[in-house]
Amino acid sequence: MLRILAALDDRDIPAAPASVTDAEAGRRYIARAIDFFGPAPFAGARFGVYQHSSAGRDLLVEVLEALGAEVVPLGRTDGFVPIDTEAVAPEDAARLAGWILENNLDAILSTDGDGDRPLVADDTGTVLRGDTVGMLAARLLGADGVATPINANTALEKSGFFPNVLRTKIGSPFVIAGIEALQDAGAALAVGYEANG
Repeated sequence: MLRILAALDDRDIPAAPASVTDAEAGRRYIARAIDFFGPAPFAGARFGVYQHSSAGRDLLVEVLEALGAEVVPLGRTDGFVPIDTEAVAPEDAARLAGWILENNLDAILSTDGDGDRPLVADDTGTVLRGDTVGMLAARLLGADGVATPINANTALEKSGFFPNVLRTKIGSPFVIAGIEALQDAGAALAVGYEANG
């Protein structure tokens, strides 16, 4: 560790930017989403957001509303709720399906506790695993190459959506290397995702 710090002392490292408030960071995040997706792509949609104890629960509501959706916050808790987005518990899946019907929702969106793994249930209450969400996002983006670990489901190959699929070892460094390999091989738009979304 000391050698790393000593090496950094010799480099010209820019100073950290002036402090950014949480509200400012949130506004920038929302503006980025609007810039990417365009104005109101979810106009007319009614989404539930399963908030539980997720770190991003309020921001997810704000982003979806900024993108034109009507949002119904659901299941907010003060205590930690362990949500495994790769293996949703049967009682959680049943709760999501019930909320879909009770609230006439087009989908329910959520994340795990620290907000970095998606949880999506469609209009029938069916939970889509992260690797399925990744595949659908890649298709929406128009990707012609996808890198994903060996533990992601085989719907990727079976779909026939992508001319170039590269399976990697598990872990984001391997997926990133896979994206780069696809680009080097001529993919116009290579993307990557992991089984956890």
